[in-house]
Amino acid sequence: MSMLEEGRVDEESISRLSTQEYDPVPPQLKKVNELLKSISTQLEDCALECQAKVSHQQWKIFSSKTVIHEPWEESILARTFFSEKILDETFQNLLSCNKSFLEQLNDFIGKQTEELISRAIIF
Repeated sequence: MSMLEEGRVDEESISRLSTQEYDPVPPQLKKVNELLKSISTQLEDCALECQAKVSHQQWKIFSSKTVIHEPWEESILARTFFSEKILDETFQNLLSCNKSFLEQLNDFIGKQTEELISRAIIF
């Protein structure tokens, strides 16, 4: 019978909660978390590269002192990642959704661990 089943909880048993024997996080969920972190890194790298290209185009416009005849919202000067407005907005939304999903996944994983610890303390 384990210490949890016996109702005895001490620091050693609580520290073992994060080991595989008592790990509440399924391996598939850990894999998803690792993959999502990798995706986030790739998206951030892509964002930096795209941002550099747009910034370069913006500086060309500023340097040439060209008069812009289109509304600000439609101009490349209003862009962050892509020169086309729809692509820029969609990519910004993608980055935001990815960040939110990663935060929610980490929150869920944290709650699973907290739940196991609180059950261990109750025993």
